[in-house]
Amino acid sequence: MSKSKRLLLPVALLTAFPMSGCSTNTLGTDVSCKVFQPIRASTRDTVATKRQVLEHNRAWVGVCA
Repeated sequence: MSKSKRLLLPVALLTAFPMSGCSTNTLGTDVSCKVFQPIRASTRDTVATKRQVLEHNRAWVGVCA
């Protein structure tokens, strides 16, 4: 086995270990309530669209309020 092949694994490990320490845990970081807000239906909306708006707002209240 050549010297370069014997050094490949230790070099790869020494490179990977410091990079793994920089990862962050994003579990629990939910910004959807800051981005999404309740919406209002227009008087020109169809009945189906008004139902969808109502469902969206109920879901938002259930998650964010």
